[in-house]
Amino acid sequence: MSVQTILMGDLRWRQTLYTSMWGAQAPSVWLQVGLAPLWLASQCYRGLARGHLASYTWGIRRRRQLPCAVVSIGNLTLGGTGKTPLTMWVARWYQHQGLRVAVLRRGYGARPAARLRVVSSGCGPLVDWQAAGDEPYLLACSLPGVPVLIGKDRYRTG
Repeated sequence: MSVQTILMGDLRWRQTLYTSMWGAQAPSVWLQVGLAPLWLASQCYRGLARGHLASYTWGIRRRRQLPCAVVSIGNLTLGGTGKTPLTMWVARWYQHQGLRVAVLRRGYGARPAARLRVVSSGCGPLVDWQAAGDEPYLLACSLPGVPVLIGKDRYRTG
């Protein structure tokens, strides 16, 4: 068994896909082998995610629950994917439904690093953007009536 087969599994399905996309001039095996680091990284991430979930199953970590409904907005990528505008939209939508809303953020970019800080009590920012971080400050300016809090431990912040 070749190293390529061990790292990438059976490559026949890839060859069929490439041939259907590019015709008979399918990319070389070297391009396919070039995908091996990405596959390996995905397997590492998969193992970490499974270990994280197993830590709850085995009782190493315990779930904590706030006494209210929580909507979590996030994804695997960093920056530029629309999480802050979506947060503003969701907060406004819930406000229009007549519900009380608060936004909790980690406080990335806040100076000094915040354990727990109230950026807004719902009446505009209480601190400047350096103390809050740019995104929490933007949320505090854009969401009247919505408290914005930052803290590394979002459970405690909540």
